[in-house]
Amino acid sequence: MKTDEGCSAFFEIISDWTDGELPAASEKTLLEHLDRCASCRRYAESLRALKKCLASGCGECSEAAALVDECVRKFLSGK
Repeated sequence: MKTDEGCSAFFEIISDWTDGELPAASEKTLLEHLDRCASCRRYAESLRALKKCLASGCGECSEAAALVDECVRKFLSGK
Protein backbone atom coordinates (compact mmCIF):
# COMPACT_ATOMS: atom_id res chain seq x y z
CA MET A 1 0.00 0.00 0.00
CA LYS A 2 2.04 2.98 -1.26
CA THR A 3 1.27 6.43 0.12
CA ASP A 4 2.07 9.82 -1.33
CA GLU A 5 3.72 12.67 0.52
CA GLY A 6 0.42 14.44 1.19
CA CYS A 7 -1.16 11.47 2.92
CA SER A 8 0.13 12.31 6.38
CA ALA A 9 -2.02 15.46 6.51
CA PHE A 10 -5.11 13.50 5.45
CA PHE A 11 -4.29 10.60 7.73
CA GLU A 12 -4.59 12.94 10.70
CA ILE A 13 -8.02 14.34 9.73
CA ILE A 14 -9.64 11.07 8.72
CA SER A 15 -10.55 10.41 12.35
CA ASP A 16 -12.33 13.77 12.59
CA TRP A 17 -14.18 12.95 9.36
CA THR A 18 -15.31 9.54 10.60
CA ASP A 19 -16.62 11.29 13.73
CA GLY A 20 -18.53 13.81 11.61
CA GLU A 21 -16.44 16.65 13.00
CA LEU A 22 -14.70 17.87 9.84
CA PRO A 23 -15.68 21.26 8.37
CA ALA A 24 -17.35 21.08 4.94
CA ALA A 25 -14.43 22.67 3.06
CA SER A 26 -11.95 20.22 4.57
CA GLU A 27 -14.33 17.33 3.92
CA LYS A 28 -14.49 18.20 0.21
CA THR A 29 -10.69 18.18 -0.01
CA LEU A 30 -10.48 14.91 1.91
CA LEU A 31 -13.09 13.20 -0.27
CA GLU A 32 -11.19 14.24 -3.39
CA HIS A 33 -8.05 12.71 -1.91
CA LEU A 34 -9.86 9.51 -0.91
CA ASP A 35 -11.06 9.14 -4.52
CA ARG A 36 -7.40 9.06 -5.63
CA CYS A 37 -5.69 7.31 -2.73
CA ALA A 38 -6.39 3.65 -1.99
CA SER A 39 -4.25 3.70 1.17
CA CYS A 40 -6.15 6.51 2.84
CA ARG A 41 -9.47 5.15 1.58
CA ARG A 42 -8.74 1.74 3.13
CA TYR A 43 -7.70 3.38 6.38
CA ALA A 44 -10.87 5.51 6.46
CA GLU A 45 -13.09 2.49 5.75
CA SER A 46 -11.33 0.46 8.44
CA LEU A 47 -11.60 3.24 10.99
CA ARG A 48 -15.30 3.71 10.23
CA ALA A 49 -15.90 -0.04 10.66
CA LEU A 50 -14.05 -0.05 13.97
CA LYS A 51 -15.92 2.98 15.31
CA LYS A 52 -19.26 1.48 14.20
CA CYS A 53 -18.42 -1.78 15.94
CA LEU A 54 -17.34 -0.02 19.13
CA ALA A 55 -20.47 2.12 19.12
CA SER A 56 -22.70 -0.94 18.76
CA GLY A 57 -21.30 -2.44 21.94
CA CYS A 58 -21.15 -5.84 20.30
CA GLY A 59 -17.78 -6.65 21.84
CA GLU A 60 -16.53 -8.32 18.64
CA CYS A 61 -14.28 -5.59 17.29
CA SER A 62 -11.03 -7.51 17.07
CA GLU A 63 -11.24 -7.98 13.28
CA ALA A 64 -11.90 -4.29 12.64
CA ALA A 65 -9.21 -3.26 15.13
CA ALA A 66 -6.69 -5.59 13.48
CA LEU A 67 -7.50 -4.10 10.08
CA VAL A 68 -6.97 -0.56 11.38
CA ASP A 69 -3.67 -1.61 12.99
CA GLU A 70 -2.54 -3.15 9.68
CA CYS A 71 -3.44 0.00 7.78
CA VAL A 72 -1.58 2.20 10.26
CA ARG A 73 1.54 0.01 10.10
CA LYS A 74 1.52 -0.01 6.31
CA PHE A 75 0.88 3.70 6.14
CA LEU A 76 3.72 4.53 8.50
CA SER A 77 6.09 2.23 6.64
CA GLY A 78 5.16 3.85 3.31
CA LYS A 79 4.12 0.58 1.69
